[in-house]
This record gives sequence, C-alpha cells and structure tokens, in this order.
Amino acid sequence: MSGFGMLNGIVYGGGKFEATCNALLGPDQIDQTATRFKALAKGKYEFGQLLKQFIPRRSDWANSSGRDEGYDGWEASVADISEDVRDELTELFYDNLSSDDPVPMMLKVGQNVDDSHELHVKEFTHNGVDYIGILLLCPNAIFAQPHPTGSGT
Repeated sequence: MSGFGMLNGIVYGGGKFEATCNALLGPDQIDQTATRFKALAKGKYEFGQLLKQFIPRRSDWANSSGRDEGYDGWEASVADISEDVRDELTELFYDNLSSDDPVPMMLKVGQNVDDSHELHVKEFTHNGVDYIGILLLCPNAIFAQPHPTGSGT
C-alpha cells in the first residue's frame, strides 16, 4: 500500500500518470503547458476538467502497476475530492498556469492516514529551479475495504 494514492478506487502512486503530469508541469514544458492551458481555459477553469486534453492517451494514465482505469474514471475521481480541496487545487493550477511567469510544479499523489482528502502545497528549490510542490493525499485504501461480518471495525 505505501506510496500509492487512491482516486475513486484507482491507484495512482507513481507510474506513468504521475510522471506524465510532472513532465507537463516541469521546467522544460511549463511555459508550453501554460500557453495551452490559457487557450483552453479561456478564463474559466475547475480542477481536472482539462487533464484529458493534456493527456489524451489512455496508456499515459497507467500507474506503477500498469493499470490505466483512471482514464475512464477521471471525472468521478475529481468529483470524489472534497470541495474545499478541489477549490484549492483549482485556484493553485489556475493562478499559476494563467500567470505571465508560471512556476514549475511537482505533483505527488499518496494515501492519507484516514478516509479524507488532504492537500499540502510547498514551495521549494531543486537544482536552482523554484517549484510549487503539490502533495495530494487521498483516502486510505484500507477504509475502502469491506469489513468482515461481526468484526466490529
């Protein structure tokens, strides 16, 4: 379980999905991504609504286990994120990608210790490049497991 995040029951920890997002948001592509974002968002954006336009190939949604079911369930996954966290993500991505000088972003999705979503944002510098670090913690998979009858937990 460690190192994996759940969005709508789909494990995203690491893998091609996270690497693809980080490549789009990294220092080499952030300007091109922001330019495209501005053209697509046209002043109105909600977190998650454009991701399939940036990552259209299902194979690029694979996690570290090679599962790519996240592609079909993306909209439901976003809807499962609590409104306050979704609003923070919307503001963070919109403000950065709409700016004249977007800052590279690093995304990491993992499991929380409980059954809630949580967002941590941290500015940091790596190899002389400033980043916005985004750690999205998703409900722990253990809470999605049905409890055996009579277990009381």
